[in-house]
Amino acid sequence: MITEQEVVSVAPTAWVETCASFAERGLGVVDWLTAIDRESELDALDVVVCLVNPGSGDCVIVTCRVDANSPRVDSLALMFRGAEWHERETAEMFGVEFTGRESTEPLLLRSADRTPLRKSSPLEARVETPWPGADSDSGRRRRKLPPGVRVEWITDDQ
Repeated sequence: MITEQEVVSVAPTAWVETCASFAERGLGVVDWLTAIDRESELDALDVVVCLVNPGSGDCVIVTCRVDANSPRVDSLALMFRGAEWHERETAEMFGVEFTGRESTEPLLLRSADRTPLRKSSPLEARVETPWPGADSDSGRRRRKLPPGVRVEWITDDQ
């Protein structure tokens, strides 16, 4: 049976406190934790966690909005053991800094010089791949770009 999930939005300063209050009510397992890039809205990222009561299946989604230029929120890993891997992945893929963590070594990528799931991160394979419709013999049509590729990512020599 699928039930409607409760969604609670909090300030980053209330992130840990709110999640702790749900843990005290039995929602003590992290099902998933990630971020959502809100580039088009307020230049922000939403950090999102789904807390579950494994016995009843009840769950709640807690979100907090952080500044995309310096995304920082307190870590849940000390309170929820299941948050460790999710926080490492979110830090690596979105550039969110989880403060109060013991380890922050990379989980999936070899270099931490880019955040591949941010909308501002160039999709190199799409930029470098020739795209049908990019060439126009007549010169009357505007140049078409591959889906997900921004004009500013294309250099003049391509």
